[in-house]
Amino acid sequence: MATQNGGLSRGSPRATDNLTPLQNGKAQTSTPATAGITRPPGLPVLPPIRKPDNPKVDPYANSKLMTFRLAKHQKNLLLKILDKQAAQVANDEKFNYRQEMDEKKPEPPPPEMPPEMNYRFLKGCVESAPVEEMQQSWADSILSMVPENLRSGPVLRDLLQELFTEVRSHFESSMRKSMVQHVLMTPQVKGLEGEKAGPPPAEQTHLWAVMCRTLFYIHLPPSYCNCISGLDYSQPWHDDYTQNQTTMLRRLFCLHPSHQTVLQMCQGTLGNMILVDVGQYRLSGPMEFESLKNNVILDLEKAEEKLMHSWHPNIINIFTDKEQFLDIAAEDMESFYCSVTTLVSNQLKDLLVRTIDSYVSLFEPENHLELPVLKMELTFDDQKMQFYPPVEDLEETVLFVVKQICKTMQQVPTVQSWLGGGNTVSYTDAKVAPHILQVYEQRLKEAVARYFEGPKAHLASFVERYDYIINGEALDEIKEYMKEEHTFAEFTVEIEKFRNLASEIMGLPSIEHFDMIRLDCEDLKRGLAQACRNLANELLSRVSSDHRQENESICKEFHNIKERALAVPETSEELIDMLTFVENARTTGMIKLNQKITESKDRLAYLIDVFMFEPRDIELNCEVLTWPKRIMPVFDDNDTLVEQSRQRGEKELLQKREKVMLELEKLRQRVDEFNDYSELDMMNQYVQDVRTVQRRIAELNDQVNDVISCFILMYYRLKY
Repeated sequence: MATQNGGLSRGSPRATDNLTPLQNGKAQTSTPATAGITRPPGLPVLPPIRKPDNPKVDPYANSKLMTFRLAKHQKNLLLKILDKQAAQVANDEKFNYRQEMDEKKPEPPPPEMPPEMNYRFLKGCVESAPVEEMQQSWADSILSMVPENLRSGPVLRDLLQELFTEVRSHFESSMRKSMVQHVLMTPQVKGLEGEKAGPPPAEQTHLWAVMCRTLFYIHLPPSYCNCISGLDYSQPWHDDYTQNQTTMLRRLFCLHPSHQTVLQMCQGTLGNMILVDVGQYRLSGPMEFESLKNNVILDLEKAEEKLMHSWHPNIINIFTDKEQFLDIAAEDMESFYCSVTTLVSNQLKDLLVRTIDSYVSLFEPENHLELPVLKMELTFDDQKMQFYPPVEDLEETVLFVVKQICKTMQQVPTVQSWLGGGNTVSYTDAKVAPHILQVYEQRLKEAVARYFEGPKAHLASFVERYDYIINGEALDEIKEYMKEEHTFAEFTVEIEKFRNLASEIMGLPSIEHFDMIRLDCEDLKRGLAQACRNLANELLSRVSSDHRQENESICKEFHNIKERALAVPETSEELIDMLTFVENARTTGMIKLNQKITESKDRLAYLIDVFMFEPRDIELNCEVLTWPKRIMPVFDDNDTLVEQSRQRGEKELLQKREKVMLELEKLRQRVDEFNDYSELDMMNQYVQDVRTVQRRIAELNDQVNDVISCFILMYYRLKY
C-alpha cells in the first residue's frame, strides 16, 4: 500500500492520463495487482502503477530534488564568499599601487606628429617653395608652330591667350608635383594610399629632354636632365589619336564642294540675318505685354516661313544630283549626310544665338534708346499701391522673347529625310545649348531689375508720402480728433487739409516715362485722392451731424414759441405767463435764435459745396432759414389772442365784481345782524358766526387783490 501511495505521488497524473474510460469509471475486480488484496468496503480501487518503458533509464536523473547535495551547496557558497573577498582585496591593492605609481610617474614626452600629418605638412612646405615659371621663349616656340591664319583675329588671340595661361598653369603644377616626388617618400600609413612620391624608375630619364627637343626645340643641359630624371611623360593615347586622325582624313566631308556650297549659302542668307528685330517696336510707341508677345510670334513665324520657302529648298537642291557624290562610298553616305545636318544645325544655332544676342544687347545701358516701351500702371487695389502687371509678368515677357526665338526653326527637315521621302521625318537639331540660354536669361533678369529701379523708386515715393492715408494711421487720428471738443472752424481746417491733399495728389503727373516702361499713375492717383476724400467725409459726417442737431434744436425752439404764443389762456395767470413768454421770445429769444440761424447759414454755405445733403436735411435747412419770417405772423396772432383774452377777462372781471358786491352786501347785512346778538347762552354761536364772516371777508379781499395785481401787470405789459 505504501508503494502504491509513493507511485501515486510522483506519477499518478501520467498514469491516469493513459487509462481507458472504463478504467477511469468503475473499478475492475480481476487484475493481477489486486488479486490477493482484500479491499475494505466503501474504498475505491487505485489504478495500477505503470512501469517505465525503458527500465535502464532513470526518469528522475535530472530531478533537482533527487540530485541536490547540501555539502556541495555549502562548498559553492563558501567559494563565492572567498572570491568576493579576494576581488575586494585585489582592488584595494591595485588602487594603492596606482596612487604610488602616479606619485612616481615621470613627465610624459612631448607628443609626436603622426606620420600622415607630418607628410602632409612637409608636402605643403615643398609645394609652397618657389618654382621657376615657363620661359617666354618656350611659348614663342610653341606659337611659331601655329599657322598664321589661326592666330589672327580678336577671338583667336583671346583663345590662344587662354591656352597659354592653361599651359603655364599645368607646367607650374607639374613642376611642383615633381619637386614633391623627388624630395619626399610616402609613408606606408592609412590615408596616404593615393600619394605617389619617391624616386621614379631610372629607365625613363630621357623622356623629358626628348619632349623638350621635339615639342619646344629646346636643348636642356645634362645637369638639368639628371635633376628631372625619372618623370614619365609617355602618351598612351597617341595610338588612338593617330587612328582617329586617319579616320578623319578619310571622312573629312567638310572639304567636300557640297559642304562649301552649303556653307556659302548659309553665310549669304543667314550670316547677316536676325529672325526678329525687337528694337523696331519702339517706333510703334508704348505697347501692352500681350501685344509685344503677339508681334514677336508673328515676326518669327514670317521669318521662318520665308526661310523654309527660299533658303531650305536651295539647300535641298544641292544634293538632288546623285552624280556629284559618286566618289563617296556607300557605307560613308550616312556619315556624309550627318555632316551636312551638323553643318546646317550649326548655322541655325548660330542664327538663333545671334538673334538672341541682338535682342539681349538692346538691354545694355548704351542701347537704352532702342528698347521697346511697355505699358505698366500704378494701381490702388484693396488698400494697396502696386504695379499692374506685376514685375514678375514684366520679367516673364522679356524672357518670353528668348524662349520664342528658341522655338523657331526647330522643324527643319534634314537633307537625308527629305531626299528619302519616307513617312518619318527627321528634323535638324537647332536647339540652343542650355548653358548659353542660362547666361542670356541671367543678363536679362539683371537688366530688368536695373531698368525697373526707376518705376520702383517712383512707387516708393508714393508710399513714403501717402502710405499713412491707407494704412489706418490717418483714420485713427481722425477718430481721436472727433472724440475731442472742437469748433466748426477747427473742423473745417482739418477737412480742408485732406481736401487739399486730394487736390495735390490729383495734380501730380499721370504719366511717367522711363527707358523701358511707360508708367500710368492715374488709377493710383484716383485711389489715393478718393481715400483722402473718404477721410474728409468722416469729418464732414460729424460736422453735418452736429449741424443737423443744431438745426433741429432751432426748429424745436420755434415750435415751442409758436405753441406757447397761440395757446388760448384759460385764466389771468396763464395770460400773464403767455405775455411774459412772448415778450421774452420777441426780445432776447429772437436775438439768440437769429444768431444761431446766422451760424447755421455759415455752416450751410460751407457744407453745400463739400457735402451731399439728404432730402430730409435739405428740408430741415429750409425750415430753419424760413422760421424768422414765419414766426412774425405768430406774434401778430398772439397779439390778437391777447386782446381777445383781455376783453374776455374784463367781462369776467365785471361779473366777478358784481358777485363780490353781492357777497359784500350779504356780509354787511350779516354784520348788521350782530347788533342784535345779546343772549349770553348763544355766545359761542356768535363767535363762530363772526369768525365765518371774517374769513369770508379775507377771501374776498384776496380775490380782489389778485385781480388788481393781475390787471396792473397786464396793463403794464399792454402799455409798455
